[in-house]
Amino acid sequence: MSNERLREKMKRQLSTILEFEVRDPVIKRSLSTVTEVKLSRDARYARVYIAVGEAGEDRAAVLKVFNRDSGFFRSKLAARLQVRYTPELRFILDETFDKARRMEQLLQTEQDEISSD
Repeated sequence: MSNERLREKMKRQLSTILEFEVRDPVIKRSLSTVTEVKLSRDARYARVYIAVGEAGEDRAAVLKVFNRDSGFFRSKLAARLQVRYTPELRFILDETFDKARRMEQLLQTEQDEISSD
């Protein structure tokens, strides 16, 4: 299986696990989403980017729980992927949406100031 296909399959499977199988209350409340998976060349390591929803959870604490529970996610993936080695998972916060929202707010503020002149 190519790295591209494996990445996409991992993303889909991790999203399903996150939505239906996670029992940890911190992760459940966080309304997190898997946004991207990046694999090392040998597919032994994966960086899993997650976006944390607006549930009022401390993002750093949520990320810590994800990384603490990485073994749970890895074992669930092992049962679903047909590969020799299941990649070791490292979860990383994806702040792309937050940055885009901040840019949008800045542009709106600038537009409001231009309109009021």
